[in-house]
Amino acid sequence: MERTWLRPTCWKEVLKKMPIPCVDVVIHSKGRVLMGWRSIPPYRNVWALLGGRMHYGETFEETALRNCLKSGLHVSDLSSLGVFPVRFRTRHDITMCIAAELLSGIPKPTPEMRRYRWYRMNEIERIDPIGGNYRRMLQHWLSYQPGSDPPQYSAQTISM
Repeated sequence: MERTWLRPTCWKEVLKKMPIPCVDVVIHSKGRVLMGWRSIPPYRNVWALLGGRMHYGETFEETALRNCLKSGLHVSDLSSLGVFPVRFRTRHDITMCIAAELLSGIPKPTPEMRRYRWYRMNEIERIDPIGGNYRRMLQHWLSYQPGSDPPQYSAQTISM
């Protein structure tokens, strides 16, 4: 499929008027979760989940896999954790959060993530600084009990 991109002025108009579909991934392995240090707005200079915008025609899972591969990671056992709307000053995102287990790979820097760190489960509440939406996603993921269905999440828009 040929990709065509919008002119910057047109993209700014889209951001003003339409929510942007995104996928963030809780990558976990051996009782730890992976966080990346963001290099780009709107969550610049905070710990964040790996993720990004959906491309036209992708499923949530395809978006998650593409973003993980971009960072050098192979994941499996993808499961949906819920939808997390977030409103920034300059745009409105609707983010699907997906949990995935690390299969292989070492995270590599990307234009969005400068570096990475693994956090143990008992450290998650103390991650600082962290974007508010990522904290909500991690808290929701922590409430999940293996072997059962993830709890139902009531989507509330968070304003940043």
